[in-house]
Amino acid sequence: MRSPVDRPRLELLLRCMALGALLWLTVEALSRRSARTSVELTEALTEAVLARWSTTPPADTLSLSLRAAPAPLIRDWLVALRRADIGVRWSDDGIVPLMIEAERRPDPAGVVTLRVTGPVGAAVLLSDDLGPLDSLTLGVLGASVRLAAVAGTVRATIGSGDRRVMASATPPPIVNRRHLVLLGAAGWESKFVAAALEERGWAVDSRLAVAPGIAVIQGKPFPLDTARHAAVIALDSTAAAYAGAIVNFGRQGGGVVLGPDGASGAASLRALAPGRGGVRVHPAPLSGRPASRERLGLHDLAPLVADAIPLERRGDHVAVAVRRAGAGRVAQVGYLETWRWRMEGGTDGVAAHRTWWAALVASVAYGSESDAGGTGGDPAPRAALISALGDPVPPASRSPRTLFPFALAVLGFGMFGEWLSRRLRGVR
Repeated sequence: MRSPVDRPRLELLLRCMALGALLWLTVEALSRRSARTSVELTEALTEAVLARWSTTPPADTLSLSLRAAPAPLIRDWLVALRRADIGVRWSDDGIVPLMIEAERRPDPAGVVTLRVTGPVGAAVLLSDDLGPLDSLTLGVLGASVRLAAVAGTVRATIGSGDRRVMASATPPPIVNRRHLVLLGAAGWESKFVAAALEERGWAVDSRLAVAPGIAVIQGKPFPLDTARHAAVIALDSTAAAYAGAIVNFGRQGGGVVLGPDGASGAASLRALAPGRGGVRVHPAPLSGRPASRERLGLHDLAPLVADAIPLERRGDHVAVAVRRAGAGRVAQVGYLETWRWRMEGGTDGVAAHRTWWAALVASVAYGSESDAGGTGGDPAPRAALISALGDPVPPASRSPRTLFPFALAVLGFGMFGEWLSRRLRGVR
C-alpha cells in the first residue's frame, strides 16, 4: 500500500526551508563584518574611553543604550566618530525630556524669567553657578519663575544618579541702552511714576504739561525712535497731541503704556487701546489700613477688543490689558492715582509700587532678540541628541541575533526531514 504522503513535494518543501534558512544566515554573517558593540552609557563612558575609540574603535558600529542624555562634549564626540565612518546607533532607555528657557526682559534690574517644561508632576531643582536657586513642580504647561539675580548659567535638574537629566541656559548680559518716554500732566501721578522707574534704573525722558503751551521737558522725548526709546507711557489726555507719533512708534516695535485717560484725547489712540470700557469703580473707603492696589479707584477696561488679553483683574473688572499693535505691544492701565499706593501703602508701598510699574513697562518694552533670548548652555538635551544622532533605534531592531536559534532550527529540521524522508521512501 502506497503512503498517502506526496514525498517528492514534501522533500522539496523541506529542501527550500533549509536553503532559505542557510541563505539568511549567510547574508547576515556577511553583512556583519565585525560584531556590533553594545555599550551602556554610564560614568565609565568618559573622554578617555572616547579617545580610545577614536584611535582603535572596538567595532564598525557602536550601539549605545542611553538612560540619560549625554553631556554636550560627549554628544559632539559621538558625532565626530560617526563622521569618521564609525557607525553610532542609540536606543532610548528612558531619557527624560527636559527643556529650559532663560529670558531677560528689557529691565535695568536684570530680572530673568525661567521657563521649564518636562514630565507632568516632576520636581525640578533650579541652580546657577553659585548654588541652588529654587524648586518647581511641573504642570501640564510646565512652570516658570522670575528671578531678580542670576549668576552665570542656570540649570534645571530632574532625578539623580545615572537617571539625572540636566538642561542649562545662559541668559544674556544686562543691557540698558534705551530710555523711556513719559507724557502727562505735571502732578503727583507723573512725578511718582517717573520716580519709580528711575529708581528701577531706567533713564526717563519726559514731557509734563504745566499749562496750555507750557511744559517741563527732561531729556529728549522726541522724536520717538526704537533705536533710543524702549517704551512710551501716556498717562492722560495730554498725550493726544502726539498720538500719531505714539501709534507709529508702537507699530514699529516700541512699547506703549496707556493710562486710564491716555487714550481719551485722540481717536487713533482709542483704536490702539486694548480696552473699550471706562466705567468708573470708586476706591475703597478709608479704613485706617495701608493703601494697596486693590483699594485704588479703577476705570474698568472691559469690554476688550478681540485680540486683547487681560493681564490683571479685580473681581469682575479688567484692570490691565495688553494687545499686539504691528510689531509692538500696547498695555492699558485702569488704575487711578497709583501714587496713593506708593504714599499710603505703609512700609512696603514704595517697593510694591516700583516693582509693579517696572514689570508692566518690561512686559511691553522694546528689546532686540539678542537682548532678550538666552545664549549658550544645553537647553534641550534630548532634542539636541536626536538632532545630532538621529532618532533612536527601536529595541526590536537592535537584536538580529535573536533570530539565529530559530534560523538554525529551521535549517536543521529541513535537512533532517529531507534525509529521513529519503530513508523511509521505500518502507511500506
